Amino acid sequence: MTNSQRLATVRKALNRWLELNAENTAPATPGGESIVIRGGYYCGRRFSAPSHHAVWFVEEDELKVYTSDKRLACVLSSDDIDRWASSSSAQDDSVESVESVESNRQTGEPQRRAA
Repeated sequence: MTNSQRLATVRKALNRWLELNAENTAPATPGGESIVIRGGYYCGRRFSAPSHHAVWFVEEDELKVYTSDKRLACVLSSDDIDRWASSSSAQDDSVESVESVESNRQTGEPQRRAA
């Protein structure tokens, strides 16, 4: 998968996450997107939406979503990004809420994966 294809997958996953978890928010749009450079090297993208912002770290393939008051709301791993991007709508039962994913991580229970 090329970087541009992965970036499209990350955008889709973020928009699905916002659709399910952010109240009264518009999707993250290309106008609200910027390149993240650290130490002179490309390291990812930053996305902006009215109620949240997110940073995708390309090397780790990890998406961190923050609330408007800069609190960490969610961390999506590579597998989580793929799962969220492949969900078809907000009513799709294969996508768990962030609360249940975080709960599973804390209790050590395995996470459900979409088939």
